[in-house]
Amino acid sequence: MSGTRSRCCAIRRCENLEPCKSWLALVAVLLTNMLLNLADRFGVYYDALVDKYDASRAAVGWIFSIRWTFIFLAGGFISPFIDIYGCRPVAMTFALLYAVATTLSAFAPTIGSLYFIYSALTGLGDSGMYLAGVTTIQRLFNRNRGLATGVAGLGFPIGVIIHPLHAQLFLDLYGVSGVFLMHGAISFHALIFAFALKTPPRLRQVSQDDAGKHNYDNKDDHIGDCHDDDDDDDGNGDDGGGKKLQPDNCNLKQASPKKAKCHKLSNYFRQLVDFSILRNAVFALTVIHYTLLWQVRLGVVTQIVNCAKFRGIPVNEASHLLSLSGLISLCMTVVSAVVMNSSCLNPALYSGLAALCLASSAFGCAFSHSYATFCGSAAVLGFAD
Repeated sequence: MSGTRSRCCAIRRCENLEPCKSWLALVAVLLTNMLLNLADRFGVYYDALVDKYDASRAAVGWIFSIRWTFIFLAGGFISPFIDIYGCRPVAMTFALLYAVATTLSAFAPTIGSLYFIYSALTGLGDSGMYLAGVTTIQRLFNRNRGLATGVAGLGFPIGVIIHPLHAQLFLDLYGVSGVFLMHGAISFHALIFAFALKTPPRLRQVSQDDAGKHNYDNKDDHIGDCHDDDDDDDGNGDDGGGKKLQPDNCNLKQASPKKAKCHKLSNYFRQLVDFSILRNAVFALTVIHYTLLWQVRLGVVTQIVNCAKFRGIPVNEASHLLSLSGLISLCMTVVSAVVMNSSCLNPALYSGLAALCLASSAFGCAFSHSYATFCGSAAVLGFAD
């Protein structure tokens, strides 16, 4: 009896483990998220961009605003390609775009060209890599999904800790153009990480169905009146009553892969302009809530270094504020990963706490006059972030 019980316990423990490929993909997503933070160390070389292009601070600030606008808006257009082509091709495509755009930013002649090369293109690449990584984690992990999501999120605070330090070093040695070149070279590593993002089983099945390996049902896809051969009892392709399917009853029994994928994309984009989901009050409030949270968060992240320098804090000490924020964020992400994996979490209270901390950080950044108070604001920012 004891031997049987021990074998059952061992089997149960093995069932709670995810496959090795899932953990490899998790490491790849974590490293990719670290790279995505390269473009967010904007506050370190904010003044250098003002001097290089002889532009106003408001004009330079638009670089960061446009980039995050593209990150947010591109998600709805990129997600259909992940469902159809899989995570790895999408991640590799947008990783290449991200790295090339970051490199070319070093040669941007005007501030207007930087809006397109740096803001728009890196925003698209950022959104594509992030969505491919999140989709991979959500599909590959079933039992430890909350823990895996939290571990993948560790890449962002780790990047916040590391990147401001070497961004300031590159800025002192090579100037702002050298910062873009070095960050572009580092970003090419995302192509290597993208190889580990295998297509999850559910997405692979969807892709096969869209390629015409299964028949389309009129109720689900609205493109035919064809019954699935897998539902036949005798395997002869009839409808269960001995009557064979006729070609005129099936508009697209065996669609070509290209035509099926185009049809799937058209359905996605048709649903994209259908805003009926906003009639759901909870969903609409969630969108408004997180939009406002991100506006506050981005404002503090981009301006805390400049505010500190304006108050007379030395440049090197001011750049350390972002690293301090990243360190606190790293600790809180570990705690969040454990908390999210439990069923006792109340997301509304957790999100409300983050909103309160972000507001406190913004007020602290605005009214701080000493390095200690700026450090406190950065710590509260990391706690919320």
